[in-house]
Amino acid sequence: MEYTFTMPNPLNTRNTMQQAEKKIQRALDVLSVLQRPQTLSILSYLQEHGSSAFIDVMVHFPEMDVEDELERMSAAGLIYSENQYYTTHYRINREKLLRVYRLAKALPESAPVNAL
Repeated sequence: MEYTFTMPNPLNTRNTMQQAEKKIQRALDVLSVLQRPQTLSILSYLQEHGSSAFIDVMVHFPEMDVEDELERMSAAGLIYSENQYYTTHYRINREKLLRVYRLAKALPESAPVNAL
C-alpha cells in the first residue's frame, strides 16, 4: 500500500484565514488599548521607574481605576506582571511596543484614518 502526501495551498485554506483574522484582531486590541490616555500615562510612569509594585502605581494615579487599566494592558501584552513579595510588580514589554512602533511606522502616511 502506497501513501502520497500533498501539501494544501496555504493561501487557500480556512485555517490560514482564521489565523490572519486572529492576528488582526489582536493588533486591533493592542491599538485600542494604546489609544487610551490612561495607558500612555502608566507606560510613561513605568518607563521612568522600571518595575513598579501595584501599590506604587495606584498611589501615583489616584484619579483612575489602575487595576482595570493594568489588566487591559497586561491582556494586550503591553506589560508584564510578576508576583514578588506578596504584591504584583509591573514592567513594560519593550519587545511588543517595539513591534507596534515598527508596524505603525511602516504604514503609509496617506492611508485613510477610518480604513477599518
